[in-house]
Amino acid sequence: MTPIIAVLIALAQTGSVRIVCPPEVFVRQDAFNVTEGWVAHNVGRRTRWSSVSIYYGIPADNALQAPEVERTSTYDEVTWRFAQSEADLWMACTYFGTSVELTKNIGRPTSCTFRLRRDTLKDRQTFECEYDGKR
Repeated sequence: MTPIIAVLIALAQTGSVRIVCPPEVFVRQDAFNVTEGWVAHNVGRRTRWSSVSIYYGIPADNALQAPEVERTSTYDEVTWRFAQSEADLWMACTYFGTSVELTKNIGRPTSCTFRLRRDTLKDRQTFECEYDGKR
């Protein structure tokens, strides 16, 4: 079974789905309105995944959803809770040092949680969504 089919089956059922952002992305940026006498030089850079955002509807509409945040000595936990929605939600994987986001339609979860653990190097960042079986 391909990973995409497995995720679609999981989304159709009740339960939790772990969604994994690509760990890094290669980025090329452009400079605008460069001061006279200077030349912009673009070197592509590899940048690592830093966090997650949630949009109501397509990301181009900029309808970011506000989460609840809990901080402890060992982790930060960011949770979004959603009422029944007419529109699908989109997650955005954000990356250090760039405004580039990788986005994905995640359907209509009831909640999503991003957790950053500071007490371990393994599985430091996780993102999971809960679904009630209605997509």
